This record gives sequence, structure tokens and C-alpha cells, in this order.
Amino acid sequence: MRAFFNLPFYQIIKCRPIDVTIFKWRDKRSNRAVKHNVSFFFSFSKTDANLSRTKPFGKNARDFIAVTLLFIGFGALFTPFSCLAKANPVNRLQSAHAKALTTQALQDIENGDWEAARDKIAQSKDPLATKLYHWLLLVNTKKADWTNQMFIRLSHFIRRNPEWPEISKMKVHAEGVMPESLSNAEVLAWYNDFPPKTPYGMGRYMDSLIIEGKRDQARLFLVDWWASTLTSRKQQKKIFKKYGRFLTLDAHKKRFDILLHRGYYDSARAIAAVLGQGYPALANARIALMKKKNSGLGSLIAKVPSYLQDDPGLLYERLHWRRKKGLDDGALEILANTPNASKISNPKKWWVERHIMIRHLLGKRQYKKAYALAREHVQKTGFSYAQAEWLTGWLALRFMHKPTEAYERFTALYQKVKTPVSRARAAYWAGRAAHGMKQKDLAQRWYKKAAEFQTVFYGQLAGAALSRGNQLPKSDLPQISRSERREYHKNELVQVSSLFKAAGMEKRATDFLYAFLNDDETPKSYRFAAELVASGGNSYGAIRIAKKATRKGLFLTKQSYPTITKQLKDVHTAEWALVHALIRQESMFDYEAKSPAGARGLMQLMPATAREVSGKLNLTYRKGWLTSKPKYNILLGSSYIGELVKRYDGNYPLAVAAYNAGPGRVNSWLKIYGDPRTNKIDSVDWIELIPIYETRNYVQRVMENVYIYRLRLDNIQKQPEEELHVAIHTKK
Repeated sequence: MRAFFNLPFYQIIKCRPIDVTIFKWRDKRSNRAVKHNVSFFFSFSKTDANLSRTKPFGKNARDFIAVTLLFIGFGALFTPFSCLAKANPVNRLQSAHAKALTTQALQDIENGDWEAARDKIAQSKDPLATKLYHWLLLVNTKKADWTNQMFIRLSHFIRRNPEWPEISKMKVHAEGVMPESLSNAEVLAWYNDFPPKTPYGMGRYMDSLIIEGKRDQARLFLVDWWASTLTSRKQQKKIFKKYGRFLTLDAHKKRFDILLHRGYYDSARAIAAVLGQGYPALANARIALMKKKNSGLGSLIAKVPSYLQDDPGLLYERLHWRRKKGLDDGALEILANTPNASKISNPKKWWVERHIMIRHLLGKRQYKKAYALAREHVQKTGFSYAQAEWLTGWLALRFMHKPTEAYERFTALYQKVKTPVSRARAAYWAGRAAHGMKQKDLAQRWYKKAAEFQTVFYGQLAGAALSRGNQLPKSDLPQISRSERREYHKNELVQVSSLFKAAGMEKRATDFLYAFLNDDETPKSYRFAAELVASGGNSYGAIRIAKKATRKGLFLTKQSYPTITKQLKDVHTAEWALVHALIRQESMFDYEAKSPAGARGLMQLMPATAREVSGKLNLTYRKGWLTSKPKYNILLGSSYIGELVKRYDGNYPLAVAAYNAGPGRVNSWLKIYGDPRTNKIDSVDWIELIPIYETRNYVQRVMENVYIYRLRLDNIQKQPEEELHVAIHTKK
């Protein structure tokens, strides 16, 4: 008898139905390794933009999907398990015939022709094609098409396929379609595994906990949920009316804060009314500050009771308002009296304001004040901690002449951070601090630690400090045998990625390949995935994968640093390694890239800049060519960066900063901070003094790319004539 999945659509409904309640929880704890099984019916998530442009079908595409879902409901959901069991797991590649039909079906779906796609999937008689079709069908449904049976499909898919993309969205959708007929035990089983995200899910979970007599658990859950989850005002009112007796005053205060921080003003006012005792006045004052109002602001703040005048949220909004208005002294006054860290609900935002003010002080050369402000940063974890602690150590070393304190901060930072960029930065500056302590051997040890990270800026500087010749990072690439490679190609996520790639749906292809890597994070998997993507000409995707591999200690040179075809080499007017470095940072070799600000193409040229450069080169200007003609984009971009390099006397950091932030800003910074070309300021210090984080980071990332590309392209001497921390890869 033919397997269920090979049956044509019209034959699927021939199997005898059974009671669905037996079927729906049968494999609640099933082994996730089973592939291509009955779970292909049970998928739902939010549609991808590429798939949402459905054209009319019948009345419209939505009607077709709804009818098909109804068909699936009778044909699949009520299929006896004995029939479904005949569908053995498929651990084989699609046939060429099935792959061709599936690819055509995906293109049909892209064009909105779901009926044609269904016919091709049926013709393929392929289990993977069928699973993929139904996954796409379900992610394209609207809420109006949801049925009780949808929860069964979702629950099976979530439990059987946790490695597939968009599972988190599926869990949210599952909450919306959970049948009322489920028992309390079944509801608790679901939400104990997958905590509720939506108000409806929260309500189902709370009701089941209360009915089962688990009131303490209900209280603990709701207090945490209420203090951290955003809802509409209507939903908030409904929840409060039904479960308010479980909520604490502290939970209301936390919710009040999060609502204001996220801009839910009406909901925040409603919570303020519940809190009473001055909170309505506090809400009005904070909202006025957040809306940047001037008129009547003083009176609104004055109406806040004295015991709430030191509310951390109010102080933060006053700090932000003053800083935006250019009232630096007033902002510094608040920062000098920062609330205790335990009372602050948004420490990262406090750090942003503090950091900006530190940069303002550095611009005024008030180094002592900047250092004092940095020391009180109170950050504990994450990017804000790494940034704050490094900045404090750097100020201590370079401006306060306290190498011992700086060394202690840098070494402690090294132990806490994880990324190559942060570890190399901490180790390099620990070496500089040790040098300042007159401990040369200790400095060398830390430079060696930093030099382990040769793909990043400070790792490369550390290598120069050790007088090492420039060299590509060493990486013992894992060897993939033929049999292992065959098994990788059989993986359903890899196959689906390849299908989307063949259909021209790059985003979906990348989503599935990333899902494959998340499910199998081994060096061999990363190498296989990067090579697979690169072989298809997708440099952007290959770089993404290779960057992730680099963070795990695997350096994939070819995929991480692709090179441009030789046919384009003759168009550049700047160093070829620099052109590559800029392209990698700007667009990751996506020639159709467009930024929110309007920059376009490989070198992310703004149309106005491109027009100006094309005029200087006596070339025709066409905006569309910036993304349709890579050669045109490279010619204009390389000409522009070449012009900037000449303007700044061959100094790459200055030219690169100008490429990102504009020559006007760079000229201003040269006046404020000094000119590294005169050797009156260390080049590294000048880069770190750039007040805009985006540009500061951009310069370092481009310069580290230049280092690698010079070795990849082998077009300059391997050993710089100047110390690297002074020359920063400047071409001789």
C-alpha cells in the first residue's frame, strides 16, 4: 500500500476517521528526530513579506486557503493513525523531478497562484514537498481562517519540529486557537512547557491554575507577567477586573514604568489611577517630558508630590529632556545624583545618557569630569557593561594616568566578556596598561591574549605590538567526508533552504539554513553551510554564517571575506583591499542593498553623493544603476573614497570616518581632539574619541577588514613600516 504522503490530494480523505481527542495528544512527548511525518500538516506562523503578495484566486487567495484548510481538516486531522503510521521518515534527497516541481510550486505561490502550486505538489508525490506546501499554506492564513483544528496542527508542529523557523510565532498563534474543550490538565501541560505570551493565553493559564487550586503559583506567575508584558488598554482593563486580586502594588509600579518607557501613555495613566497617591500627576509630568513639551512643563513637574520627585523614571525623563535641549549642566546635575541601581528599571537607557554626556565632556577636554562620570556607571551585564567599563579604564589610563586602576578594570572586563571584539579590546588595553605600569613581560602576555583574535581591530594591533608579521588567522578547518556531506544534503532544513534558493526566495532560504545551524552548531555544520551558500553566489549569506562561525572560533577566510570578480577590478580608483573592506562593512556584498537612510548598492552611496561623483567623472547619473549595475556603484564609490584618502593625506582612519559621517564632521573632530597626522595624538585614541558610536565602530570594522583583505589579495607588503597602532594599516 502506498504511503499516506504519496497519495494524491483527493485520496487523502478516504481513510476512516477517528475521535480527534485521541489523536491530538497522542505524541505530546514524541521524539523530535522523526522527520517528514504526519506533523507536516500542523504548522502556522506569520507570513514572510515575499509570500504575502497573493493575487486573486476564485474570489481571492484567502478564500482558496480557507477552503484548502477545511479540506485538510477533514482529510488529515481525522485520518486514522493506522493510515498515518505508514508514512515512514524520509531520509533521502528529493528526486530531480520532485525538486523541479517543488521549485515551480514555490514560484507559483510567490505569484499568488496557490491552486497551481497545489497541483504541482500533488504531482511530485514527495513528502518533503507536501510538508513544505502545507507549512507555507498555514503561514499565509489570516486569523479569520483559524479553526479549532488549527491548534492541533500547531501543537504537533511545534513539538515535532522545534528546529524549524518561526516556532516562537507559532506558539503565539497556538494560544489564539486553543480549543475551549481542552481540559485544565491539558492547558497546564501546554503552558508549563510554553509560557503564555498573549492576554488570551495568560487568561487560559490563570483560569486553569485557579480551578486546580494552584493559587500561589497563579499569583507568582501573574505578578511577573503583569510587570513585563505589554497589552492594549482594553485588554489591560479586562485582566485587572478579573485577576486584580492577585496583583501587588509593586507589580503595578513596575507595569507603570514599562508602559511609559514603551510609549503606552493611556494604559500608563490607567495604572496611575489605580496606584493613586500622586501617580496621576507623575504620569502627566513624565509623559509631557517624553513628548518634549515646553509649555506648562514646570507646573506639571511641580504638581508631583515631594515623595515622588525622586522617582527614577521622572529623573530619567528630566535628564533626557535636558540633554536634548542642550542643557548640559542640568543633565550633569541629575547624573551626579543618580538613584540607587536597584531602583532603576532601565539601566541601559541611563547609560546611554551618561555616555553621551561623557562624550560631551571629552569634546570640551574636561577629562577629570568625564572620568568621574564614567566611574559611576552602575552597569552590570551585556553590551552596556562592556562599553562602560572599557571607557572607564581607558579614561583612567590615557587621561588620568592611573595605569594600575586601568589594568584592574581591563583584566576584570576580559573575564566577563565573550565576543572576539570585546575580548581583544580588553586584552589589548590591559597590555597598554601593563606597559604604563613598567611591566613589559606582563604587557607582552596580554598582547598575546589579544593577538589570538586576528580578525578584529585590537587583535591586529596587538600582533603589531608583538612585532609579528601580518598573517591570516589560523584555523584548523574540520574536514567533511563524502558520507557526512551526503547526510547534510539530506537534512530537511538544508533541502528546504535549497528549494527556496532555487525559487529565488533568498530570505526564506537563509532562514532555513540558519535554522539548520541552530539545530546543529558544530564546526563541520558551519563550514558546510558557508560553503553551500557561497557556492550559490550568495556572498551576503555566506558572510553572515562565517561571522557567526568566527564568534565560535572557526575562521572561514574564503566565505567570510569574499572577493570581487576580476572583471570589476579595473574600475576601482582606490586600493582594492580598501574597496573590499568598505563593501563588506557597508552591504556585505549585496549589490541590491538599500539602507533606511537611502544609501544604495555595494558601497552604500547616497544618491546625492553619487550624483556629485558621477559629475566629476563625466559619467551619466542614474539612481537605479546604483543597485542594478555593481560596476557603476564600485566606480563611483571607489572614486569617492579615493578622493577622501587624498584629502586626508593617505590616512585611512580619517578617510573611512569621513566616508561614514561626512568630511564636515571629521574636520570638526580634528579641531576638537587633535590631528593624528601630526603625531600629537595617538591614532587609536583619536578613533576612540569619535563621539558617534556608529562611526567609531565603523572605522574599526573597516580597518580590520583592510588588514585581512590585504593578505587575501596579497597586494601590499606583509610588514608595515610604521607601528600598527600609529599607521593603522595606512598604505605606503
